[in-house]
Amino acid sequence: MNHHLLRSTAIGFLPILGLLTLTTLLGCQDQTGSLSSGQGPSSRPSSRPAPKTKRLPDTKGFDALLHRIVKKGKVDYASLQKDHKQLDAFLESLSKANLEGASKEEQLVFWINAYNAGCLKLVLDHILGRGPMGRDLEGVLKVAGFFKKREIKVAGSLLSLDAIETNGRKLGDPRIHFAVNCASVSCPPIREAAWVVDGLDEALTRATERYLASPQGLQITKDGVRISKIFQWYQKDFGGLKGVRAFLMRYAPKAAKEKLAGSIDWLEYDWSLNRWSK
Repeated sequence: MNHHLLRSTAIGFLPILGLLTLTTLLGCQDQTGSLSSGQGPSSRPSSRPAPKTKRLPDTKGFDALLHRIVKKGKVDYASLQKDHKQLDAFLESLSKANLEGASKEEQLVFWINAYNAGCLKLVLDHILGRGPMGRDLEGVLKVAGFFKKREIKVAGSLLSLDAIETNGRKLGDPRIHFAVNCASVSCPPIREAAWVVDGLDEALTRATERYLASPQGLQITKDGVRISKIFQWYQKDFGGLKGVRAFLMRYAPKAAKEKLAGSIDWLEYDWSLNRWSK
């Protein structure tokens, strides 16, 4: 075989092959538009992830748990310690929640329930049976960083109780302070049911009025009233001291309203565990 002849023929064929290739490419350009435009059927599909959709936890199990363990505003921690599967399941659903697109009411309910469930979890993990000789600790202040450093997973992020409460406070309704419960005697009592959107405004009002009618929330004195330190710690949420007076004029018992022109002092806060006992 004449290798020289084959090589010459191949070399001579290259310009023809290049012309055919260019013609083919130009034909494709006519069919699909500019090759660099990214348009037409040859375009790659978008690799952007699909937008997340709102996913809020089902509160039925948590509601059933609260009906079982909450008695007259106190918590039957022995019952919780014996069976906390419903709490664990609710916390799991909280961890996977997505608030994107949720209404203000849905968000407020979410953060209240998250706080109350998270507080129960921290009591379960760090107070019950954690004292000397396996006894329970006296209260939340016996646990270092109970509110600021101990965390639970909520909506994909690890959050402290303070961070959870702050998210709820940002929604601008100071009545949240009477819906969240910090597992202590002087705290507003924990509700015997999970918080839900239906009837939320009325429920927040009832919780506020109930607390202000209790000795933990407000006491009438000779010269005025003594009120919970919640109003001192979160005074900005109420619009300053003037706002506190206006808030009390709206929600406090009638007898207390008649004393609001006088002095306002603060009640001592009892951080003992809000344990129910027979």
